[in-house]
Amino acid sequence: MMNKGDALCLLVGCLWATACASAQIPYDLGRLEAAQRARHPLRVAVLPLVDERTEEERNEEDGLYTYSGVDYEPTELSQLPAPAGVVIAELLARHLVRAGSFREVVLVRSAADAPDADLYLRGRIQRARGYVEADGQRGSLEPEPPVRRVIAEVFLSDVELMEPGLSGRRLFHADLGWSILEERSATPAPPSPWQVLGDALFESHRQLTVLLEDAVLDGSYVAEDEARMAELVVSSSSVSSSLQLLSSSTPKGWSFGAESLRSAPSGWRGDERCEGARYSARQTQRFHRALGPYQPLVRVWLCPAELSFELDHRAEFPATYLGDTGAGQHAFVWRLGASSWKQAEGDLRAALGVMPPKSKYTFRIEAAKDLSPPQ
Repeated sequence: MMNKGDALCLLVGCLWATACASAQIPYDLGRLEAAQRARHPLRVAVLPLVDERTEEERNEEDGLYTYSGVDYEPTELSQLPAPAGVVIAELLARHLVRAGSFREVVLVRSAADAPDADLYLRGRIQRARGYVEADGQRGSLEPEPPVRRVIAEVFLSDVELMEPGLSGRRLFHADLGWSILEERSATPAPPSPWQVLGDALFESHRQLTVLLEDAVLDGSYVAEDEARMAELVVSSSSVSSSLQLLSSSTPKGWSFGAESLRSAPSGWRGDERCEGARYSARQTQRFHRALGPYQPLVRVWLCPAELSFELDHRAEFPATYLGDTGAGQHAFVWRLGASSWKQAEGDLRAALGVMPPKSKYTFRIEAAKDLSPPQ
């Protein structure tokens, strides 16, 4: 009787039986504890990843690659036994099996090859490469230090779980990625750029299995392409009431949570008496080369109008001042990364009934001078 891993191996072998391998990506699944039961009782078909590397990315695999004055030996994905999208999809599928993410995982050429699948997993390769420092670059040091500098970059975008059919909904969406820049031992043998690539792929695939642990895949949640919040009118001068109203208008696919501590808006100097909240994208992860993997966020601060604030010019990414809500509050917003909520600032302005500042750039916000009601 075949176990799931054996069945997966058999299907992979049938896909590209005629290919001739000249390179392999080492991938130690033994680093991952084998699951005893499936997290989701689903049959998932893994499609070959679409190779969307730029021509520049592909050309960097041709010959030595120079970074910060050091030459590196690169991986060349064209040397793999099958197209890169198939090889990496196979590694991802095996990782999902080992982690027990699903009841059954199959690797197929197209969705038509698995008509009985509950969900289809697809994605795109934006970057996948490993490098090891080339020999003879340590100057006149005798003997050469027993280490080599290594680099790896992996970026898999739009990894999605889709329902079957042309009208199938997207239930999960993530970007996966990992970077390595370090020194590794060169004894008893120098490290391989393929091993470095395999390590970066392993960490990227691990992100997916962690995200899937708490994912809702029964169809009750849909990862929208574009999220919007409903308009509302704040009629109370209470900051807390305003946050409650914002909570009731949370965009689909996002969660809302009030901050436990009061603070000043990020990147502004002033009294830390503002109440805040954050919106978090659910079942979504994005990746940036500088930030690494992250969850898209939108943070909001509502500050009493009697407070004044001054922009801290040393802050790299300060909150944006939206304006006066007309209910005794200054409103600020700060967002992390691209997300489905593309019009967050505009939605929040409308929801809070904000009167925008007169000038395009605001560096100082004066306290309201007289907040007492007219006699």
